[in-house]
Amino acid sequence: MSPSELSERLGIPRAAFESFAMPNDEFRKIVPCTPAHLIETQRLLRRGTRRHPELEESSGSLVMTVHEIAWELKQRIAMVQNEFFRKTQELDRTRIERVLSATGNADSEGSALRARLEALHTHRERLERVGLLEAGALGRTFSPSEAASLHGDRALMIAVHTDDAEQQFKLLDPLATRLELLLTGMNEKLAYPKKLVLTPERELTVQRHGETISLEQLSSGEQHELVLLYDLAFRIQPNTLVMIDEPELSLHPMWQEQFLEDILKLAKTGEFDVMIATHSPYIIGNRIDLCVELKAEERV
Repeated sequence: MSPSELSERLGIPRAAFESFAMPNDEFRKIVPCTPAHLIETQRLLRRGTRRHPELEESSGSLVMTVHEIAWELKQRIAMVQNEFFRKTQELDRTRIERVLSATGNADSEGSALRARLEALHTHRERLERVGLLEAGALGRTFSPSEAASLHGDRALMIAVHTDDAEQQFKLLDPLATRLELLLTGMNEKLAYPKKLVLTPERELTVQRHGETISLEQLSSGEQHELVLLYDLAFRIQPNTLVMIDEPELSLHPMWQEQFLEDILKLAKTGEFDVMIATHSPYIIGNRIDLCVELKAEERV
């Protein structure tokens, strides 16, 4: 709306809007606002900022968005891993004391310990699968089959070790969930033999017949899908209104048909709402119940 329309609608002097003088908290008293996130039609290029020095672009220049998200993801992983290692050091310092003071309970022997080790094994496999944990990162692992032969002090020691690993793994879980959404969602779209992976160096790359190819070598449709999925998986806070403009851009009709189902799944996981502006009947599919058709106003 124009300043005049805002002034008339809200009963506020026009000068407040023309000079942008109204404080944000005052505006929110008049117009209740929900956090919003706009995903624009121009998704493949962004203005460079000083936040991304590794992109070697000056502030204000255009950078490829796939490079930006790869850099940003690497920083996110580094931050979580720092927490992980701090927790590891903290647990290492107190482990001997905790083992010596441990007492037996229902979870420290027999079938209960076996169940905990099985759950831990599954947890570890998941973190390794998305690339957040390297095999052998926490030293020797104890298999569930060993639990039956463990009793007394040995069982207590393994129970403490299991407690520690569970605490460490939980620090990685939120990031792992988002990574799963990104990798699974993208790999369902990429044609074989392309596969999006996170390397041991925490680089987001595409593998093809064992060869690494850069993200910029993806087609425009594949880049659009990657950027959109990353935005939805990593940049949206709960209770946000996400507005997506023309998601069908460069997407194959088959991908467009899957789009709404993918969005509903992501929105449920991320606890956000979505408003889409689209011209594509493939996006709408059979969900006409969700549509509001916009027509030009009739002039009398």
